[in-house]
Amino acid sequence: MSHAEFVQLWQGTRIGESMQAVLARWPKNPYQHYTDSVSNDCYEWADAPDPQLNNMPQNIYNFCFKDGVLRTKELM
Repeated sequence: MSHAEFVQLWQGTRIGESMQAVLARWPKNPYQHYTDSVSNDCYEWADAPDPQLNNMPQNIYNFCFKDGVLRTKELM
């Protein structure tokens, strides 16, 4: 996916959406899936590589769900 496609997905993802709806739109294989310190079910996706950043991702998109509902979203 391109950076623009990731940005579009990010902007269209809203707090309060169901985990099922969010995960259906994002790529099937997240960069990372983990449980955070307060037992939220969290997913991260790495943006497209940026040559100006030594091919590191431009952003990491982080979403955490509680009881199947998106509670937080962070851009790192």
